[in-house]
Amino acid sequence: MFIINKVNNIIVTVRMKNENRQADFDLPLDESLQSIMSVVYPSMLQMSSVEEESITYKHFYINGKMLDKDSTLRENAIWDGNILEIN
Repeated sequence: MFIINKVNNIIVTVRMKNENRQADFDLPLDESLQSIMSVVYPSMLQMSSVEEESITYKHFYINGKMLDKDSTLRENAIWDGNILEIN
């Protein structure tokens, strides 16, 4: 009998468009992208936090496609090794 565990986190590379910044993050598959953005974006700017207003206009993209902020990485079929872009 095989026991298959559900994967809960993945490692993805996040890049900031038009800036020379990128970093790898261990991210939860089932959190909303809006929630993930509130952690990742300040980290990319090397700040402890940023105003909520500045995050409102930021989106994750994969292969040029904008991802819905209310969706999750799992729902968008984002897996280990994928590259997300913030714009």
